[in-house]
Amino acid sequence: MIRIIFIHFLFISTFQLVAQNIADDKIIPNQLIVQFRDDKNTKIWFENQSVLNQNIHLLKTLSKSLNIYLFECENQSIALKQFEDSPTVSNVQYNHYIHERVPLNPNDSLFNLQSYLKLVKANEVWSTTTGGTTACGDEIVIAVSEGNCLDYQHPDLYDNLYINKKEIPDDGVDNDLNGYIDDFYGININSGNGSIACSPNLHATKVCGIIGAKGNNTKGVTGVNWNIKILFLKDSGVESNVIESYEYIRMLRKKYNDSNGKDGAFICATNFSAGLDNQFPSAHKIWCSMYDSLGKVGIVNVSAASNDLVDVETSGDIPSLCTSEFLLAITNTNLSDIVQASTGFISIDLSAPGQQNFNILPNNLYGTSSSGTSFSSPVVAGAVALLFSAPYDRFCKLIKDNPIGAGREVINAIKTGVDQVNDLKNVTVTGGRLNIQKAFDIITNKYADGIILPPNIKNLYPNPTLDILNLTSDFLENDPYTINIYDEVGRIVYSEDRVATKTNQMIEVSTLVSGLYFMKISNQKGSQLVKFIKI
Repeated sequence: MIRIIFIHFLFISTFQLVAQNIADDKIIPNQLIVQFRDDKNTKIWFENQSVLNQNIHLLKTLSKSLNIYLFECENQSIALKQFEDSPTVSNVQYNHYIHERVPLNPNDSLFNLQSYLKLVKANEVWSTTTGGTTACGDEIVIAVSEGNCLDYQHPDLYDNLYINKKEIPDDGVDNDLNGYIDDFYGININSGNGSIACSPNLHATKVCGIIGAKGNNTKGVTGVNWNIKILFLKDSGVESNVIESYEYIRMLRKKYNDSNGKDGAFICATNFSAGLDNQFPSAHKIWCSMYDSLGKVGIVNVSAASNDLVDVETSGDIPSLCTSEFLLAITNTNLSDIVQASTGFISIDLSAPGQQNFNILPNNLYGTSSSGTSFSSPVVAGAVALLFSAPYDRFCKLIKDNPIGAGREVINAIKTGVDQVNDLKNVTVTGGRLNIQKAFDIITNKYADGIILPPNIKNLYPNPTLDILNLTSDFLENDPYTINIYDEVGRIVYSEDRVATKTNQMIEVSTLVSGLYFMKISNQKGSQLVKFIKI
C-alpha cells in the first residue's frame, strides 16, 4: 500500500514539474500580481513595505476597489514567499504572457458564407430582435479583450463600436477622470490610453465581426447581433493587463448599476478568445476570481478553450478551468458537429461552430481565412448579448432589479437550450452545441407575458375620414403607446397616451379642420408615422 501511494505521489509531482516547465516561458520575470485581504490590510502592507520589502516595488494598481496590484521584484521566488507568508495578502501569483488561440487549419471543405449563423438558428431569433437595446431602452454593450489591434474603421463594424462620450478624442487629456487618456474608441491597457490604431489584426477584427458586424445595411455580412456596441480593449497578451481590462469593464457596469443608467455602460457580456494551455487555477487565483467579480455586477463572461485535442481537466487550461458560475468556456465544432478542439466534462460548457466562419477581415475585406475556438467563443458571446435584448418588460425589470439573477437566467438559457451532439456527449458540461433559438425560447416562455413590440400599423381606415379613424396594429393587449397628430406644417394638434386592447383602436378626429395630417404612434421600442386626410 505504501509503495502504491509513493508511486502515485511521484507521478503527481512529476506531472506538476513538467507542467511548470512548460509554463516557464509564459511567466513574466520579476513581476507578481498580489491581492490584499481588504483596504485595511492593503494600507498596513504599504505602510511597512519600505522597511520589510526593500526589493519590491509597485508597478501598477490593477483594481483599487478589489485591492489588486502589480509588483516588480528583484528576486521573484523570495518575493513570492514573502507575500505568501504575509497575513495581509489573500492571493499572490506570477504574471504571465498570454497567447491567442492560434487558429487550426482543418481539412474540412470550405463552408458557404455564414452557414454557421443558420446552424445556431440566429436567423430564427432575428424575427423578434436583432439586438441593440434591452426592453427598457438600455444600449447593450459587449466588451472584447484582445491581444492586438482592431480594424475599427471597417465599414461593416464602425457603426457598432462603443464610444466613450465623456472622453474627447486625441486631446491628450483624461477628460472623464477614469485614469485613462483618450479612451474614446477603445482602450490600450498597456499604454493606458485609447491607442488601438496600429496595424489591424485578423484575429481581433474577425472576433468583433462575428459578434456584431452591422446587419441589414446592404454591406458585406452580419454579426450575431445586427445592432450592438462593442467595447474593444487591447490587453497586449499579458495576464496583468487582462485583469486590468476586466476591472475597467467591471467599473463601467458598476457605475451604470449605481447611477441607474446615468453613468457608465450597460455591459452585459465579455469575450476572451485567448488563454494559457497547460495551466491550472491554483496558479491564476486572481484572474479566476475576476469572473465572480464581473458576475456580481451582472456580466456574463465567455472564453475560448484550448484548440488542442485534449481533455483540459488533465492537461490544464486557463481560463477554461476557472470555476466561476459566470464563465462559459467554449470549444469548437464544425458544421457537421464534429469536435475540433479541447473537451472537459467539468469545465467546457458547450460548443459553437468556429471553422472558417465567413465574416469581416482587416482592410475592409471579407473572408474565411482561419478557424478555431477563438471564433466559436464570439458566436456564444454574441448570443448572450442577443438574449439580453429580449423585448419583455418583466425581463427588463429583472435586469434592473437583480443584475446577478438576469445573468444567471441567460447562462441557464444558453446551457439548457443546446442541441445535443454525439461528439460532445460525456465530454462537455452540456453535451451540446449552441442553439440561439432554443435559448431565446427559454427566456420567452418565462417572460413573454411582458412582451414589447415596436409599432407596426397594419391599417388606418377610413382614409379619408370624417369623424373616426380605426387603427389596426401588432400591439399586444395592455401594451402602452402614445398617439401624436401633426398638421401639414408640423404643429401638434392632438396627443394621447393609451393602452392597447384586443379590438381595433378608435381615434376621434371630428374636431380637426379639413386637411392633410400625420399620425405618429410610439412606444418603448420605436415609432411609426402614417398620413391621413380629414374631410
